[in-house]
Parts: sequence; C-alpha cells; structure tokens
Amino acid sequence: MSGDMIGRVIKGRYKLIDELGRGSFATVYIARDTKNNRIYAIKVMHFEFADDGELLARFQREAHILLQLSDPHIVRIFDYGDDIDLHYIVMDYIDGQNLKYHTLTHGPMEPLRALDYARQISEGLDTAYKHGVVHRDIKPQNIVINSKDVVKITDFGLARSRETVTLTQSNVFMGTAYYIPPEQAESGRSADTRSDLYSVAAVLFEMLTGNPPFEGETAVDIVVKHMNDKVPSICRVRPELPREVDLFMQKAMAKAPGDRYSTPREFINAIEQLQQHVQASLSEMHNPKERNAEDEEQITTEKSGRFRGKNRGRFRQIYTTSSQKAGAADGCLQRASHRTNQRSDGCRTTGPGPGHFPRDQPGG
Repeated sequence: MSGDMIGRVIKGRYKLIDELGRGSFATVYIARDTKNNRIYAIKVMHFEFADDGELLARFQREAHILLQLSDPHIVRIFDYGDDIDLHYIVMDYIDGQNLKYHTLTHGPMEPLRALDYARQISEGLDTAYKHGVVHRDIKPQNIVINSKDVVKITDFGLARSRETVTLTQSNVFMGTAYYIPPEQAESGRSADTRSDLYSVAAVLFEMLTGNPPFEGETAVDIVVKHMNDKVPSICRVRPELPREVDLFMQKAMAKAPGDRYSTPREFINAIEQLQQHVQASLSEMHNPKERNAEDEEQITTEKSGRFRGKNRGRFRQIYTTSSQKAGAADGCLQRASHRTNQRSDGCRTTGPGPGHFPRDQPGG
C-alpha cells in the first residue's frame, strides 16, 4: 500500500512524499500542503480496516482527543477527515528521532539528559491528565525528540478520555508489554494517569540502562514479570548513580497504583529532586579531591575557636592522621558531614544520609 500511496494527494491538498513509519492499522507519511507549501505528518488508516467499525471509531477518537490537548510536549493536530475510502489525521511534522532510535544507536543515556526527557514527557501527561486523557501506550517509539531537544508525545491511538465511549472489552490486553503496568495488563479500562506514569518510569529505566526493566521470550513472560517481579536495580548497572534512583523506581513502578506517584505533578517534583541528587553524586565523583579539601577546611574553620596557633596545626594533623587510619580500616576515607559510600546494592549515597530522600514522601 505505502508504495502506491507516495505521490497521492489527499483531499485535494496534502501530497504524500515519503513514509515515516508503519503500524498495524495505519501508516504515517510526510506530506506537503499544496496550498501553503508547509510540511506535515499525516496518519492514514489502512484501506483494509476502513469497514472495521471499532478501529474506525478509535481512529476518529484519536483525532478528537488531540484537538483537546495543547501542550509543547504533545504532537499538534491540524486537520482530520476522510477522502472517499481514506481516513486521515494531519499533524505537526517533527524533525527528529524517537527514543527507541536513540537507545539502539547510542546505548544508555547520560543520566541528567534522561531525567530531563522523563520530566518533559510528564509535563505533556500533566496536560492530558487535566483533560481526563489517559495515553495507555507510553513507550520509546511514541516519544520523539526534535532538533531542539524538545520531547513530543505521539500516537494517541489507544488513548481514552472521560468523555468518550468505552470501546475495549474489560479483558482485552492493551499497550506494549515492555512498558505496561500490571493493572493495564489485566484490563485496559482500569488504566489511569498512574498507569501512564508507570510507563514513563519504565521508559526512563531503558534510557538509563539501555534495556527495558523486564524482558522475556514472549509478551506473556514480560507481563508476568511486571505483575510479580521486583524492579531491578539501576545502580547495579550504573554504580555512579545515587541510591535515590532505585528508590524512585521502586515507588514509580510499584505494583499497586495506590503506592505510586498519584499525579504527573507529583512525579515531576520527584524527578526534579532526583536531578539534584544525581547532579550532586556526579559532581562528587568527578571532583573527589576538591570536595575532601572543602570538607576538611570547613571542619577546621568550625574548630578554629578552640584551636589556635600551634593547636590549630595540631588539630589538622590529628584529623588527617585519624582519617587516614579510618580509611585504612574500612577501605574509604570517612568524612564528617557529606558521606559518599558504595553500598552492597551498587548504589552511591550522597548528602546527610538515607533519611534525606524518604521512600514514602509525596513527590519523591
């Protein structure tokens, strides 16, 4: 079909000039508007499904949902309709690649960049949440990064809003196995914004490690792991990252929706806290000597009132000698206030200690 479609003009104005991607029920093309010479992406439903009432209703529903949503991180819709036997949706053309391409091409992503992308995805989902829309198919293939490094959420083909009639039977599997939350695997109708956020966390896991959190030989194997297995530790793969990354994942990908972040805004707040922890961890890793010197100078300054003249020099000597002995005993230099340890789970710890990032604190 796609080869025959190139060169076709839809509705007397949209000329198809190249194929962007193909799905089970539709193909996306690059199209030129012959009236204003603008370039668009146009999604065309496959001919053989034109008489399928449910698929046609879903296709039309995607257009209606996109018309409700206006956000820098959601693809924009410009037009939709049908041309005799052809149903189409005209959308913004995004000059970029999807996240799956980035992972396959470049492997694991730089942590702060991955967190920034996750935050942008969540910003788009926040707009969807406020309009009662659930995407239900967040995955790397549906997240496109444009040439300005801005995230765009695409493909609302499985999306549902509170105004639309339910089309899916309660026992029908919907979504993509690698990123699907347990409740959605059981019933697509039970998915809500917490389900979308679970999928964002699974996408973030893949950005950081190069692989989705759960893998298997079949889709069923993967879904069963989502429902039963503990989220793997990212720190075992990326030991330079702080343990707060794993704590975040445990909450974001909790099996029960009630144990997760309840809104996109809570999720975004947690991401922003996580960015601070990661930045601190990476800074300490890159500048350990400078940080140690700062810590020692701070302690020396605080004690200067009691140690003057020769005593001050003596304190420095005692502190340095004691620290070296402690380091020889347990393999690391113990620091008074800002600890950086390597845990048995592979994670680094930063800041005052574990209580600095409570697992059950709202928003992170």
